[in-house]
Amino acid sequence: MPLDKRQDPDGTDCYVRLPFRPEDYRLHPTSLRAIEAWRGDHFPTEALLELHDGPFAGWTELARFERDGARWARFSLYSDGCVDVELVDAGLGRVTELDPRAAYELAVTADAGRPDVRPASA
Repeated sequence: MPLDKRQDPDGTDCYVRLPFRPEDYRLHPTSLRAIEAWRGDHFPTEALLELHDGPFAGWTELARFERDGARWARFSLYSDGCVDVELVDAGLGRVTELDPRAAYELAVTADAGRPDVRPASA
């Protein structure tokens, strides 16, 4: 997700998140295909999430929540968008890409906790 490397007035390297562009917060098609390739597996979704070489290797879990009577987990890929994954007892549940604006807002919220990222006005 786009961060622009800059320097503070004192010469310290920092990053500033670039203005929102939907295409910057959409998943690359290969990211979704890599997840969907595990669709035939019969492990519970929880087991797939924990595999070191599984469909979510390299992804960061952001949250767990309930929606429409189902349990879900939200994941982010470091340079890509976000997905919501339905947690089911056998196999891979529904996988939905998060709206790009929502992915951007999550990134901005995460920026607030990073000492090397400055507000866009900086």
